[in-house]
Amino acid sequence: MNARKCLTVACALFGAVAATRAETFDVTGTAIALAGQSCGSDCVFSGTIDINVSSGAVTGVEVFFPGLSTFDTFSSSAAFNGTDWLVGTSNSAADTWNFDFSTRNTPSSLVGFTGGLVLGLDVSGPSGGFLYSIDSGTISATPIPGSLILFGTVLLGFFGFAPKAGVKGLPTRR
Repeated sequence: MNARKCLTVACALFGAVAATRAETFDVTGTAIALAGQSCGSDCVFSGTIDINVSSGAVTGVEVFFPGLSTFDTFSSSAAFNGTDWLVGTSNSAADTWNFDFSTRNTPSSLVGFTGGLVLGLDVSGPSGGFLYSIDSGTISATPIPGSLILFGTVLLGFFGFAPKAGVKGLPTRR
């Protein structure tokens, strides 16, 4: 396969993957402990939420709260209050975390979502008692790893810019 065909195949594969636009967003914020957790009124939570920004669907979540199992089971997702989004999650201990966030430039939609503010709601235990009240937080895009950018640059350099005429030590492009 010549260099031009390789580049075409690589671009087609990259385009097909990029078209789905499933993105991972960082989730960080603070919550108020309501059931005696040691962090008191300034409990930090953090993790990630996966959103397909082409279809507008939440596809996964992994968020940590002090003293609780990881919230890694996604259960519900829907437009909320006309301009926001509501997500329901749970963990292996049957705790539930329901939170809403602003969708900023895409009111009540996750299509084209780029980040927003965690607005509130709560974490409940299996018996329904409240464990945390969400104070505030942010959802922001996770940067593309530098290694992926470097890989793409190498591919373009290798296949796209091979010399037309023979240069000593380099293969020629036909």
